[in-house]
Amino acid sequence: MSIIFESVAGPPPPPTIFRPPSAHLPPKPQSVAGPPPPPTICRPPFPQIPVSVLYDRSTLLFQTETAPRIICSHCHTAAASCCSSFSLPLRCHASLITSGLAESLHLQTKLVAMYSLLGSFDDGLIVFDRIKNPDSFSWKVLIQGSARNQLFSDVLWAYGCMRRSSQDHDNAVFSMALKACVQLRFLDEGKQIHCDIAKVGGFDDIVAVGLINLYSECGDIRDAQKMFVEMPKRNVVAWTSIIVGYMHKGLLSETLKLFNQMLREVKPNQFTMASLLSACCQLDFLQQGKWVHSYLIKTGLYLNSFVATALMDLYVKCGSISDATLIFEQLPYADVVSWTSMIVGYTQRGLSIEALKIFLRMRRTGLLPNEVTMASVLSTFAQRGSRVEGQSIHAFVILLGMDGVCEVNNSLIDMYAKCHMVTDAFCVFERILHKDLISWNTMINGFSQNRLGVEALCLFHRMRLTQVSPDAVTCVGVLSACSSLGALEMGTSLHGYAVKVGILSNVYVGTALLNLYAKCGSAGMAKKVFDEMDEKNITTWSAMVGGYGMHGDAKNSLTLLQDMLQKGVQPNDVIYTSILSACSHAGMVSEGCRHFDDMCNGNYTLPSMKHYACMIDMLGRAGRLDEAVEFIRKMPLEPNAGIWGALFHACKIHSTIELGEKAANILLDLQPETGYYVLMSNMYAEAGRWEDAATIRALMKERRMKKSPGSSILDTRNFVASQETL
Repeated sequence: MSIIFESVAGPPPPPTIFRPPSAHLPPKPQSVAGPPPPPTICRPPFPQIPVSVLYDRSTLLFQTETAPRIICSHCHTAAASCCSSFSLPLRCHASLITSGLAESLHLQTKLVAMYSLLGSFDDGLIVFDRIKNPDSFSWKVLIQGSARNQLFSDVLWAYGCMRRSSQDHDNAVFSMALKACVQLRFLDEGKQIHCDIAKVGGFDDIVAVGLINLYSECGDIRDAQKMFVEMPKRNVVAWTSIIVGYMHKGLLSETLKLFNQMLREVKPNQFTMASLLSACCQLDFLQQGKWVHSYLIKTGLYLNSFVATALMDLYVKCGSISDATLIFEQLPYADVVSWTSMIVGYTQRGLSIEALKIFLRMRRTGLLPNEVTMASVLSTFAQRGSRVEGQSIHAFVILLGMDGVCEVNNSLIDMYAKCHMVTDAFCVFERILHKDLISWNTMINGFSQNRLGVEALCLFHRMRLTQVSPDAVTCVGVLSACSSLGALEMGTSLHGYAVKVGILSNVYVGTALLNLYAKCGSAGMAKKVFDEMDEKNITTWSAMVGGYGMHGDAKNSLTLLQDMLQKGVQPNDVIYTSILSACSHAGMVSEGCRHFDDMCNGNYTLPSMKHYACMIDMLGRAGRLDEAVEFIRKMPLEPNAGIWGALFHACKIHSTIELGEKAANILLDLQPETGYYVLMSNMYAEAGRWEDAATIRALMKERRMKKSPGSSILDTRNFVASQETL
């Protein structure tokens, strides 16, 4: 509600207190040392009636039967403090104006509290601006309202104004200001408040715990420990704050020592145990989390929904989904957070069927899902590539009124993109009024994953025009699009941007950049990027090995494989595919056979159908067709079209018509594709068997098969041109 104070008669209103615009930062998770926030009460918005209209119609408002007849200070105070309907606040405010009590400091403060309680804090600020000389209680109400509405930058602004006006500070004001610093991770501002607290002196345990929480959450564990030691009597909240602070710093042994000391002084409560479990989850400490679980069972602490959700979250994220399921099934009552935690767990583990079963069970209980639930369910359908089911969930999202929630829309874009429904994904994207960085990233990656590189680059350019700064995820998506288009110049520009903003150290950005240079023929730059990377994962090694293999450099591929093994990195199936392919093109049959034998012995990974196809191709290129046929005969797997296709291609290279015909007949039975007919016709033509070649071409025409045209891309400074060739 937009409130404007205008008066026809009387002195002009006082000048408003300068207040910088709110940052409106997204709310950060609540401090682990305290209880979870109370549920938000959803109320409909106020009617859009400005106060200027309220002044003009105040007499009319009080002519209804339900309007108060007597205007007195007591009735206004009670109404402003505890009204819960949505017409009564406006009636109370109007009565104050008409009765001349609107300038009362006490009642103005009550109005500020009323609007902040009802979620219309901007209106409360306008009322506060009319207070000529706010006292300490008025400032305290303003700070409390800012904190209640999670406007933590406004809390610090109001605290600074209160401090400059020489008002008395109390422990409640200090506590709220410290909490705002924790939520915003403003360590320097928190230290300034600490100085103010030291000057005033006589602070209570709540302020001391707030200081411990400030330093521990902002990573200054030394000052947190100092404050903790100086406390004369340490309560359970103080112990919880310092223990979680040590856990976040990864100081596991010190954490366990502190927890043992805590047991000698105070008994931990459920929030302590939930905080420990949350810290174990973030640090991937499964064994330590199991120890906390055993302590809960041993001491008989009640396993409420808060602790149970923390336990399930720990087991899910650490890969022990069966333990999470066991805890979930033992809950006497599961709220929406518990159900969502299980859905998220199954989705993250790739168990989409189980996630959907949990969602259906939840719906049968009558519980309504929240935004996180719907985003997780949409991720499940994205994994499965289920178009129809995903569209039905989209309809359910609209029914629940969540189609305006940005997080849900981002999941919808991802679902449609992974189901190859890019047009629908883009429609959802365009309907988002306030697109955040995740929205742009999801759509750009959706285009890249569907090989629409030009569209991805155009959307990236549009994103830059909106002043949204790209992050590492953006760069990975755009670099993937550049790789598919061979747009080396654009990729080089992104390389410079990554260096400028300091995201080149990100392993995913480095890997995408390496892959770009390798696919664009710049093996030297790819190796330079690889050598400069401080952190390398298995995908990085795979990209570099594959880059060498792509350029036919089998020697460097094998050298890089040896470096991997020496550094303790276990090669995966993708790396072995690249190694075998490189050996095949380089004619290094003995090396390829040796590495294939290593796979068969189960040293690193078992061979798949792709590896068998690489072996057939390697033997066939070397002219050892009899060995290739014997290799197929001894395969433990049933040969598929890829195996027979490799053999057929080798027969074409060496003009072995008889064996090629046998392979082609089997191949056409398994996978009657146009390309195999063309290869067979070309093989007959090269052998001078023109009648057989014409027969194959006639058969293609009879079966209405048409050769797909090839294409080439020309990248110029101004545009990307594509040309098709038959």
